[in-house]
Amino acid sequence: MELMDENFDPSSHPSVLELARLLSGEGNGGGVEEAEEDVQVKKVQQSLKCPLTGTYLEDPVSNSGCGHTYSRAAVMEHIRHRAVRAARCPVCSGPLTVSCLQPEPRLAKKVRRAKRKDGL
Repeated sequence: MELMDENFDPSSHPSVLELARLLSGEGNGGGVEEAEEDVQVKKVQQSLKCPLTGTYLEDPVSNSGCGHTYSRAAVMEHIRHRAVRAARCPVCSGPLTVSCLQPEPRLAKKVRRAKRKDGL
């Protein structure tokens, strides 16, 4: 039993044709360059201010689910006040629990630099 036809031309396979169409710019309006630009647009600029307090982050922690950052004391208070109902991220309404909070030491350094620059 022969598994592959000797006359088979992989360049005519529908998947190869679809990939060639996408890379040439047909279907996405701009080809690979525009697709790369779309990816770059989705980079998120991390804020140095807490969405709960509106002030510079203090002991910043991030939500491992959505990536948003908060001041530790403010988010703990936010979670504590919603003990009856599940707490939600104040930015995107995603799930928010104590166990999903991760320390952000690099961000804490950035905040300290920004505060020094602002004379705080």
